[in-house]
Amino acid sequence: MFRLGVFLLTFLLLVSMATSEYSRGRIMARASECVNECVESGHNTFHCERHCSNT
Repeated sequence: MFRLGVFLLTFLLLVSMATSEYSRGRIMARASECVNECVESGHNTFHCERHCSNT
């Protein structure tokens, strides 16, 4: 019974870590997409990074 509890806790911890890494990855990808679109429309990279981190 104790082993099962430890296993479940470990499993849940791994799942939550994987989920947060995934969502952080999605946010980073969205930010770089934002910067790329912004630069393509003629702004400089610094402006775009600031603009994209605010949204």
